[in-house]
Amino acid sequence: ADEVVEILRELPVGEPVVVYLEAQRFAPVLVHKLTKAGFSAAEYSGATRGVRDEYLREFGKKYQVIVAVMSAFGTGTDSAQRISQTEVWVEQPLGLTTRVQVEARLERQGAKGQVQRYFVLDQYGYAEGRLDDHLERRLAINASLRNRGTMNK
Repeated sequence: ADEVVEILRELPVGEPVVVYLEAQRFAPVLVHKLTKAGFSAAEYSGATRGVRDEYLREFGKKYQVIVAVMSAFGTGTDSAQRISQTEVWVEQPLGLTTRVQVEARLERQGAKGQVQRYFVLDQYGYAEGRLDDHLERRLAINASLRNRGTMNK
């Protein structure tokens, strides 16, 4: 949580930010710490659709930060791209599908601008190792898609 606060303090005042994490149990803790540090934050997780939609409507107005649990925010969430271009990844998802879905929330039609991503890595390199694995897998997938495209010509 301290790293997230440091990142937020480096950004322009009031810049809307989406903070991603995988474990829902940490979301309320992070919201509390961010609020205590002076940032307005809301949790986007397993709440009812109406509650989540309300938080999203207030994002960039009442709430500067949305603490988003990846499984809740990763699919079917729209409009955040018109509000924010900044993400903070507290955790890396285990599945590549989840990662691709979450990355697509701010990188889509109507986006505010180029997405800025910040990754919080743990002191043991575990998260960093997961990030490296994801990047290697993504490059391999991209290469296979390029190869497949040339084979169909």
